[in-house]
Amino acid sequence: MGKKDVFILVWIIMLTIPFVLSIQGSSSSYTTDSKFDSVGLGTQTNSTSFSQRFVGGGQAIFNTSSTNTLGRLGLPVELQTLINFTSHNQSSIFEVSRGNDAIAGEDDLGLVSNTINFSGRLLENITFFAIGNGNCSFSRNDTFIGSGVTNSTGDCNINYDKTSLSVGFYLIGLNYTLNESEGLVNITNFSMNLVRYNIANAVTHTFGGNFINGSYAALVFNISKINNSGTVFYDPLNISVNATTSAGTQYPESAYVSGYRLTKLDTGQYEVRVNPNMSLGTLLKWNMYFSNDNFSNYIASAVHSDTQITNAVCGNSVIEPGEECDGGSSCSATCTTISGGGTTTSSCFPENTPITLADGSMKMIQDVKVGDRVLSYDLENNKTIGSYVLELENPIREGYYDVGGIVNVTDEHPLYTLKKDGRIGWAAVDSKKSREDLKNSELNGKDIYDLEVGDKLFRENGTWVKIEYIKYTPGEIKTYNLKNVDSYNNFFADGVLAHNKGGGGGGGCTTNWVCSEWTVCDGGKQTRSCEDVNNCGTNVGKPLESQSCGQWICGDWGNCGSVNGYSGPLPAKVILSLVNSISIVLKGGIIS
Repeated sequence: MGKKDVFILVWIIMLTIPFVLSIQGSSSSYTTDSKFDSVGLGTQTNSTSFSQRFVGGGQAIFNTSSTNTLGRLGLPVELQTLINFTSHNQSSIFEVSRGNDAIAGEDDLGLVSNTINFSGRLLENITFFAIGNGNCSFSRNDTFIGSGVTNSTGDCNINYDKTSLSVGFYLIGLNYTLNESEGLVNITNFSMNLVRYNIANAVTHTFGGNFINGSYAALVFNISKINNSGTVFYDPLNISVNATTSAGTQYPESAYVSGYRLTKLDTGQYEVRVNPNMSLGTLLKWNMYFSNDNFSNYIASAVHSDTQITNAVCGNSVIEPGEECDGGSSCSATCTTISGGGTTTSSCFPENTPITLADGSMKMIQDVKVGDRVLSYDLENNKTIGSYVLELENPIREGYYDVGGIVNVTDEHPLYTLKKDGRIGWAAVDSKKSREDLKNSELNGKDIYDLEVGDKLFRENGTWVKIEYIKYTPGEIKTYNLKNVDSYNNFFADGVLAHNKGGGGGGGCTTNWVCSEWTVCDGGKQTRSCEDVNNCGTNVGKPLESQSCGQWICGDWGNCGSVNGYSGPLPAKVILSLVNSISIVLKGGIIS
């Protein structure tokens, strides 16, 4: 067959194939018409617009400027995409702090970002080449929240404001489209758990609303974590609290009270103390910082605004550090200053603190009267004993401490304590204030320990109970105290041994009653005389000087009857003579 014959045959075969040639350079469809590559024309092969190029092949392909050779020169290729979130871990729930600056105590310092960055990457699934110019869309629980276009590395991201969202779980979705005709290419998502933190705070140890120059100032605060399950106290990994002047100058570390730079009172509850210094400024404020990654990022921040610092002022009717009294109904109008500073504000217990009476019953502290006999403890002989109340007080105080849920008490009141290191003695939340308060008591000059978590308090049953936390409750409150208790100067409040601050050094006269022997029973009555050898001039605590008397009359192995209504014990010889023979009727049975 000659060349001419071959040429004719090829044309005949091509004419029998249903093939339509059309140049559709302006067509928006790349699948309905057959097209050919325009390489031969050499004018549009690098165009980023698919509508301006001639493309050959039976299906949609990459543009001819792609670095992937499978998508060039009109060779057919199947598009497979791979989407990855690059900003967050898709395999675990991602927890995010909301940090709304407008909510007090959530992010007062504006350190928590108001937005969160969502970033993803679009890749070709076979070669992992980046796919640029893809339209990316982000959603929250299937609601559109933002979009962008992938860059040359296939990356796409948005910054999304989270401050208005409620706490809870959110499904963050990401999908791509390459062009209108392709539609959705792929989608991926991850779960985000939005939480928020709240810091409640208050200053304490203020006088007339001010801090006193040279006395300590205290800040107490708690941090709560709020999520879809509820609200709980929370301990962040990192906490920093700084006392500053109004201008922001930080107090030096030497200004903080030893042991109170940052003291944990309970889960999520803390206290800081500093000594105000008017030479630095007349206002003091607190900045609080919270983080879980060594402050690379913040979960919350808070500020307590300026509090005025003043010197103690005589005559302003406020008992301030360095003053014993300052007018009012409890003392003269002239303030009395105590040498050495400190405060003698009465140490007390809040209302409804149960006090154990000598007979084992209870009476609320506000109901205790002078002359009541309460249960005391003889520390030398290790036994309980009854003591009479000689004096009471009920001052108004600023705040009190919940000591492990065991007892509520003001900061300077001494409680009998077993320290963690084995020492035993009296301890108070604020030992310095307690020592000042006890200058006129038998404890003057003796060690008063700091009461701390892990210490143990002595109970009326002779056991010790451990302190698991110490928590401050601010606010003005009326308190009560048994200011003077005779004999042993202590009593049991809420079941734990407390000192009454009396005894010696002007703590009040303690009666010492000495009684004669009882007279012989005469007509069912006995008498004796009792005298207070300390001559306190009171009958408080005076023992009985008269009592009923009588005797038991027993027949042989019969019943015993009393004479004159006597109800004393059976004679020992009667009990002993029956010891192995007595019968007791118990619910119809007999035990011999």
